[in-house]
Amino acid sequence: MIRYILNRVLSALLTMFVLATATFFLLRLVPGDPFAGPKVTPEVKERLRIHYGLDKPLPEQYVIYMGNLLRGDFGYSLAKRGHHVNTIIKDAFPQSLDLGIRAMISAIVFGIFFGIVAALYRGKPLDYFTVILVLVGISVPSFVVAGLLQFFFGVYLKILPVARYESFRHTLMPAFALSLGTMATLARYMRASMLEIVNADYIKTAKAKGLRKYQIVIRHQIRNALFPILTILGPAIAMVLTGSFIIESIFAIPGLGRHYVLAMQNLDYTLVMGLTLFFGFFLIAMNLLVDFAYGIIDPRVRHTKK
Repeated sequence: MIRYILNRVLSALLTMFVLATATFFLLRLVPGDPFAGPKVTPEVKERLRIHYGLDKPLPEQYVIYMGNLLRGDFGYSLAKRGHHVNTIIKDAFPQSLDLGIRAMISAIVFGIFFGIVAALYRGKPLDYFTVILVLVGISVPSFVVAGLLQFFFGVYLKILPVARYESFRHTLMPAFALSLGTMATLARYMRASMLEIVNADYIKTAKAKGLRKYQIVIRHQIRNALFPILTILGPAIAMVLTGSFIIESIFAIPGLGRHYVLAMQNLDYTLVMGLTLFFGFFLIAMNLLVDFAYGIIDPRVRHTKK
Protein backbone atom coordinates (compact mmCIF):
# COMPACT_ATOMS: atom_id res chain seq x y z
CA MET A 1 0.00 0.00 0.00
CA ILE A 2 2.87 2.39 0.85
CA ARG A 3 4.49 1.77 -2.53
CA TYR A 4 1.19 2.42 -4.27
CA ILE A 5 0.75 5.73 -2.40
CA LEU A 6 4.31 6.85 -3.17
CA ASN A 7 3.87 6.10 -6.86
CA ARG A 8 0.67 8.11 -7.01
CA VAL A 9 2.21 11.04 -5.10
CA LEU A 10 5.26 11.13 -7.40
CA SER A 11 3.00 11.01 -10.43
CA ALA A 12 0.93 13.90 -9.02
CA LEU A 13 4.06 15.99 -8.35
CA LEU A 14 5.30 15.39 -11.90
CA THR A 15 1.91 16.41 -13.28
CA MET A 16 1.99 19.62 -11.22
CA PHE A 17 5.46 20.48 -12.53
CA VAL A 18 4.43 19.91 -16.15
CA LEU A 19 1.27 21.97 -15.63
CA ALA A 20 3.22 24.90 -14.14
CA THR A 21 5.82 24.82 -16.92
CA ALA A 22 3.29 24.54 -19.74
CA THR A 23 1.13 27.32 -18.29
CA PHE A 24 4.08 29.68 -17.95
CA PHE A 25 5.38 29.32 -21.50
CA LEU A 26 2.01 29.05 -23.25
CA LEU A 27 0.83 32.32 -21.71
CA ARG A 28 3.92 34.06 -23.05
CA LEU A 29 2.89 32.97 -26.56
CA VAL A 30 -0.44 34.78 -26.33
CA PRO A 31 -0.29 37.96 -28.46
CA GLY A 32 -0.84 41.26 -26.72
CA ASP A 33 0.59 43.53 -24.04
CA PRO A 34 -0.63 43.34 -20.42
CA PHE A 35 0.18 47.05 -20.00
CA ALA A 36 -1.48 48.28 -23.19
CA GLY A 37 -3.78 51.27 -22.86
CA PRO A 38 -4.47 54.65 -24.43
CA LYS A 39 -3.14 56.52 -21.38
CA VAL A 40 -0.05 54.37 -20.83
CA THR A 41 3.08 55.94 -22.31
CA PRO A 42 6.10 53.89 -23.48
CA GLU A 43 8.07 55.14 -20.48
CA VAL A 44 5.42 53.93 -18.05
CA LYS A 45 5.22 50.59 -19.86
CA GLU A 46 8.96 50.11 -19.51
CA ARG A 47 8.85 50.95 -15.80
CA LEU A 48 6.03 48.48 -15.26
CA ARG A 49 7.90 45.76 -17.12
CA ILE A 50 10.96 46.36 -14.95
CA HIS A 51 8.85 46.45 -11.78
CA TYR A 52 7.22 43.09 -12.52
CA GLY A 53 10.43 41.52 -13.87
CA LEU A 54 9.14 41.14 -17.43
CA ASP A 55 12.27 42.82 -18.82
CA LYS A 56 14.41 39.81 -17.88
CA PRO A 57 15.09 36.93 -20.31
CA LEU A 58 12.32 34.33 -20.40
CA PRO A 59 14.42 31.49 -18.87
CA GLU A 60 15.33 33.75 -15.94
CA GLN A 61 11.66 34.70 -15.47
CA TYR A 62 10.79 31.01 -15.41
CA VAL A 63 13.41 30.18 -12.75
CA ILE A 64 12.26 33.09 -10.57
CA TYR A 65 8.60 32.15 -10.94
CA MET A 66 9.20 28.48 -10.12
CA GLY A 67 11.25 29.48 -7.08
CA ASN A 68 8.41 31.67 -5.83
CA LEU A 69 5.93 28.91 -6.62
CA LEU A 70 7.78 26.47 -4.38
CA ARG A 71 7.18 28.93 -1.53
CA GLY A 72 3.49 29.17 -2.42
CA ASP A 73 3.85 32.70 -3.82
CA PHE A 74 1.82 33.34 -6.99
CA GLY A 75 3.03 36.95 -7.29
CA TYR A 76 1.19 40.23 -7.79
CA SER A 77 -1.56 40.83 -10.33
CA LEU A 78 -0.53 42.90 -13.37
CA ALA A 79 -3.98 44.43 -13.87
CA LYS A 80 -5.06 44.85 -10.23
CA ARG A 81 -2.22 47.06 -9.03
CA GLY A 82 -1.04 46.21 -5.52
CA HIS A 83 -3.23 43.09 -5.20
CA HIS A 84 -1.48 39.82 -4.46
CA VAL A 85 -2.78 36.77 -6.35
CA ASN A 86 -2.80 34.74 -3.13
CA THR A 87 -5.08 37.34 -1.52
CA ILE A 88 -7.44 37.35 -4.52
CA ILE A 89 -7.73 33.56 -4.35
CA LYS A 90 -8.22 33.63 -0.57
CA ASP A 91 -11.07 36.15 -0.84
CA ALA A 92 -12.88 34.63 -3.85
CA PHE A 93 -12.38 30.89 -3.40
CA PRO A 94 -14.98 30.41 -0.62
CA GLN A 95 -17.79 31.41 -3.01
CA SER A 96 -16.52 29.08 -5.73
CA LEU A 97 -16.02 26.27 -3.22
CA ASP A 98 -19.51 26.72 -1.80
CA LEU A 99 -21.06 26.59 -5.28
CA GLY A 100 -18.92 23.60 -6.26
CA ILE A 101 -19.80 21.63 -3.13
CA ARG A 102 -23.53 22.25 -3.59
CA ALA A 103 -23.34 21.25 -7.26
CA MET A 104 -21.19 18.20 -6.55
CA ILE A 105 -23.46 16.89 -3.78
CA SER A 106 -26.51 17.31 -6.02
CA ALA A 107 -24.76 15.61 -8.93
CA ILE A 108 -23.59 12.62 -6.88
CA VAL A 109 -26.85 12.04 -5.00
CA PHE A 110 -29.25 12.47 -7.90
CA GLY A 111 -26.92 11.01 -10.52
CA ILE A 112 -26.45 7.75 -8.62
CA PHE A 113 -30.15 7.66 -7.67
CA PHE A 114 -31.37 8.07 -11.25
CA GLY A 115 -28.82 5.53 -12.46
CA ILE A 116 -30.02 2.94 -9.97
CA VAL A 117 -33.69 3.60 -10.74
CA ALA A 118 -33.10 3.38 -14.50
CA ALA A 119 -31.30 0.06 -14.15
CA LEU A 120 -33.92 -1.46 -11.86
CA TYR A 121 -36.77 -0.35 -14.15
CA ARG A 122 -35.07 -0.98 -17.46
CA GLY A 123 -37.39 -0.51 -20.43
CA LYS A 124 -40.02 1.28 -18.35
CA PRO A 125 -41.05 4.97 -18.21
CA LEU A 126 -38.59 5.77 -15.40
CA ASP A 127 -35.77 4.36 -17.50
CA TYR A 128 -36.81 6.41 -20.54
CA PHE A 129 -37.04 9.55 -18.38
CA THR A 130 -33.51 8.97 -17.08
CA VAL A 131 -32.15 8.37 -20.58
CA ILE A 132 -33.72 11.63 -21.77
CA LEU A 133 -32.30 13.46 -18.76
CA VAL A 134 -28.85 12.02 -19.47
CA LEU A 135 -28.99 13.06 -23.13
CA VAL A 136 -30.06 16.59 -22.21
CA GLY A 137 -27.50 16.91 -19.45
CA ILE A 138 -24.63 15.75 -21.63
CA SER A 139 -25.64 17.55 -24.83
CA VAL A 140 -26.78 20.97 -23.61
CA PRO A 141 -23.98 23.30 -22.42
CA SER A 142 -24.19 24.64 -18.88
CA PHE A 143 -24.46 28.27 -20.03
CA VAL A 144 -27.57 27.40 -22.10
CA VAL A 145 -29.14 25.67 -19.10
CA ALA A 146 -28.27 28.70 -16.96
CA GLY A 147 -29.91 31.10 -19.42
CA LEU A 148 -33.06 29.00 -19.64
CA LEU A 149 -33.30 28.78 -15.85
CA GLN A 150 -32.89 32.53 -15.50
CA PHE A 151 -35.59 33.22 -18.05
CA PHE A 152 -38.13 30.68 -16.79
CA PHE A 153 -37.72 30.87 -12.99
CA GLY A 154 -36.32 34.38 -12.69
CA VAL A 155 -38.03 36.43 -15.40
CA TYR A 156 -41.19 34.52 -16.32
CA LEU A 157 -42.26 32.96 -13.00
CA LYS A 158 -40.29 35.39 -10.81
CA ILE A 159 -39.88 32.87 -8.02
CA LEU A 160 -36.06 32.86 -7.90
CA PRO A 161 -33.50 35.69 -8.09
CA VAL A 162 -31.89 36.03 -11.51
CA ALA A 163 -28.36 36.69 -10.29
CA ARG A 164 -26.04 37.33 -7.31
CA TYR A 165 -25.17 34.96 -4.47
CA GLU A 166 -26.65 36.26 -1.22
CA SER A 167 -29.01 33.57 0.15
CA PHE A 168 -30.03 29.95 -0.28
CA ARG A 169 -32.52 30.91 -3.00
CA HIS A 170 -29.68 32.52 -4.95
CA THR A 171 -27.78 29.21 -4.99
CA LEU A 172 -30.49 26.98 -6.47
CA MET A 173 -30.23 27.88 -10.16
CA PRO A 174 -26.42 28.14 -10.44
CA ALA A 175 -25.92 24.90 -8.49
CA PHE A 176 -28.40 23.01 -10.69
CA ALA A 177 -26.98 24.45 -13.92
CA LEU A 178 -23.48 23.49 -12.83
CA SER A 179 -24.40 20.00 -11.64
CA LEU A 180 -26.61 18.86 -14.54
CA GLY A 181 -23.80 17.68 -16.82
CA THR A 182 -22.02 15.76 -14.06
CA MET A 183 -25.32 14.38 -12.79
CA ALA A 184 -26.11 13.01 -16.25
CA THR A 185 -22.65 11.48 -16.60
CA LEU A 186 -22.86 9.74 -13.22
CA ALA A 187 -26.38 8.49 -13.98
CA ARG A 188 -25.23 7.02 -17.29
CA TYR A 189 -22.24 5.23 -15.74
CA MET A 190 -24.25 4.00 -12.77
CA ARG A 191 -26.98 2.60 -15.01
CA ALA A 192 -24.45 0.86 -17.25
CA SER A 193 -22.54 -0.51 -14.28
CA MET A 194 -25.70 -1.84 -12.65
CA LEU A 195 -26.84 -3.56 -15.85
CA GLU A 196 -23.38 -5.02 -16.43
CA ILE A 197 -23.35 -6.99 -13.18
CA VAL A 198 -26.97 -8.21 -13.31
CA ASN A 199 -25.87 -11.54 -14.80
CA ALA A 200 -22.66 -11.86 -12.77
CA ASP A 201 -21.98 -15.16 -11.01
CA TYR A 202 -22.22 -13.71 -7.51
CA ILE A 203 -25.67 -12.29 -8.33
CA LYS A 204 -26.82 -15.73 -9.45
CA THR A 205 -25.34 -17.22 -6.28
CA ALA A 206 -27.18 -14.66 -4.14
CA LYS A 207 -30.44 -15.53 -5.88
CA ALA A 208 -29.77 -19.24 -5.38
CA LYS A 209 -29.28 -18.62 -1.66
CA GLY A 210 -32.78 -17.23 -1.51
CA LEU A 211 -31.91 -13.62 -0.76
CA ARG A 212 -34.67 -11.14 -1.39
CA LYS A 213 -34.48 -8.73 -4.29
CA TYR A 214 -33.79 -5.64 -2.20
CA GLN A 215 -31.01 -7.49 -0.36
CA ILE A 216 -29.37 -8.44 -3.64
CA VAL A 217 -29.70 -4.90 -4.96
CA ILE A 218 -28.27 -3.19 -1.87
CA ARG A 219 -25.62 -5.71 -0.80
CA HIS A 220 -24.33 -6.77 -4.20
CA GLN A 221 -25.49 -4.72 -7.18
CA ILE A 222 -25.21 -1.17 -5.83
CA ARG A 223 -22.08 -1.85 -3.80
CA ASN A 224 -20.15 -3.34 -6.72
CA ALA A 225 -21.57 -0.89 -9.25
CA LEU A 226 -20.16 2.03 -7.24
CA PHE A 227 -16.54 0.97 -7.86
CA PRO A 228 -16.40 2.29 -11.46
CA ILE A 229 -18.06 5.52 -10.29
CA LEU A 230 -15.07 6.25 -8.06
CA THR A 231 -12.77 6.32 -11.07
CA ILE A 232 -14.72 9.13 -12.72
CA LEU A 233 -15.22 11.25 -9.60
CA GLY A 234 -11.93 13.05 -10.25
CA PRO A 235 -12.87 14.12 -13.80
CA ALA A 236 -16.39 14.82 -12.57
CA ILE A 237 -15.05 17.26 -9.99
CA ALA A 238 -12.96 18.82 -12.76
CA MET A 239 -16.07 19.31 -14.88
CA VAL A 240 -17.86 21.03 -12.01
CA LEU A 241 -15.01 23.38 -11.12
CA THR A 242 -14.07 24.36 -14.66
CA GLY A 243 -17.72 24.84 -15.54
CA SER A 244 -18.04 27.28 -12.65
CA PHE A 245 -16.09 29.89 -14.65
CA ILE A 246 -19.03 30.38 -17.00
CA ILE A 247 -21.74 29.90 -14.39
CA GLU A 248 -20.19 32.46 -12.04
CA SER A 249 -20.05 35.01 -14.82
CA ILE A 250 -23.69 34.43 -15.83
CA PHE A 251 -25.04 34.64 -12.28
CA ALA A 252 -22.67 37.43 -11.17
CA ILE A 253 -21.15 35.29 -8.42
CA PRO A 254 -18.05 36.90 -6.85
CA GLY A 255 -15.94 33.77 -7.17
CA LEU A 256 -12.73 32.81 -8.93
CA GLY A 257 -14.50 32.41 -12.27
CA ARG A 258 -15.11 36.14 -12.61
CA HIS A 259 -11.46 36.92 -11.82
CA TYR A 260 -10.32 34.30 -14.33
CA VAL A 261 -12.40 35.77 -17.16
CA LEU A 262 -11.23 39.32 -16.42
CA ALA A 263 -7.63 38.18 -16.14
CA MET A 264 -7.78 36.57 -19.57
CA GLN A 265 -9.30 39.72 -21.06
CA ASN A 266 -6.60 41.91 -19.49
CA LEU A 267 -3.79 39.43 -20.26
CA ASP A 268 -2.90 39.37 -16.58
CA TYR A 269 -0.12 36.74 -16.70
CA THR A 270 0.36 36.26 -12.97
CA LEU A 271 -3.35 36.09 -12.12
CA VAL A 272 -4.12 33.67 -14.97
CA MET A 273 -1.19 31.45 -13.99
CA GLY A 274 -2.10 31.61 -10.32
CA LEU A 275 -5.73 30.66 -10.90
CA THR A 276 -4.84 27.96 -13.44
CA LEU A 277 -2.28 26.38 -11.14
CA PHE A 278 -4.54 26.67 -8.11
CA PHE A 279 -7.37 24.86 -9.88
CA GLY A 280 -4.91 22.41 -11.43
CA PHE A 281 -3.30 21.55 -8.10
CA PHE A 282 -6.73 21.26 -6.49
CA LEU A 283 -7.97 18.87 -9.16
CA ILE A 284 -4.80 16.79 -9.08
CA ALA A 285 -5.22 16.49 -5.31
CA MET A 286 -8.84 15.39 -5.76
CA ASN A 287 -7.79 12.75 -8.30
CA LEU A 288 -5.08 11.62 -5.89
CA LEU A 289 -7.63 11.19 -3.09
CA VAL A 290 -9.88 9.22 -5.44
CA ASP A 291 -6.94 6.94 -6.32
CA PHE A 292 -6.25 6.38 -2.63
CA ALA A 293 -9.90 5.60 -1.95
CA TYR A 294 -10.05 3.19 -4.87
CA GLY A 295 -6.89 1.48 -3.70
CA ILE A 296 -8.35 1.04 -0.21
CA ILE A 297 -11.73 -0.23 -1.43
CA ASP A 298 -10.34 -2.50 -4.17
CA PRO A 299 -7.06 -4.21 -3.11
CA ARG A 300 -6.50 -5.44 -6.68
CA VAL A 301 -5.53 -1.91 -7.70
CA ARG A 302 -2.66 -1.49 -5.26
CA HIS A 303 -1.38 -5.05 -5.78
CA THR A 304 -1.44 -4.97 -9.58
CA LYS A 305 2.03 -5.21 -11.06
CA LYS A 306 3.20 -2.94 -13.87
